[in-house]
Amino acid sequence: MNKPFFQSILLIVILMMSISARAQALWGETTVGMTPSEVIKIVEGSHLIEDGSTLETGATELVRLDDLRVVKELFKARFYFIDDKLSQVTLSLNKERSFPLSLLVFQSLTDALSSKYGKVISRNIDSRSSLKIAKASWLSDGTHINLQLVAVDDAPTSFNLNYQLHLSSLKSLSTETEQL
Repeated sequence: MNKPFFQSILLIVILMMSISARAQALWGETTVGMTPSEVIKIVEGSHLIEDGSTLETGATELVRLDDLRVVKELFKARFYFIDDKLSQVTLSLNKERSFPLSLLVFQSLTDALSSKYGKVISRNIDSRSSLKIAKASWLSDGTHINLQLVAVDDAPTSFNLNYQLHLSSLKSLSTETEQL
């Protein structure tokens, strides 16, 4: 065997170790890039779905966990994938309710997330117009956590908590890979 061959093998091994060591946490024990089967193995009660929603990013919901209890409320956990690689986890409140009642859950969840991830980096509540919005965001080890409520007039509130890879973390991973 020649020296260039061993150098190539060594470079591949180092690259694989670097990428696996830098697995970016999303929600719970999930990490960016997991396959649907890997998510199902570690998220008890989760299951494959065939008719999942698709986000503007092109990510498709392939795995779901129904009835996840958080701050005494039931949520649905939706796992979104691009090319069978986990890219986002969204928790959605199961029970529809008005904006004022949703704000109570928003506050409880904001408190719980702040105790877990630290001080909120941005928070805004605007209920003065027909479009009512409440938002809060955290950044934890490269994961962007975004809590958002949206309601129009007296329609039921859209209530989502998203876990996504923060853009600067993605750039950092890309730069490290290029340097190898």
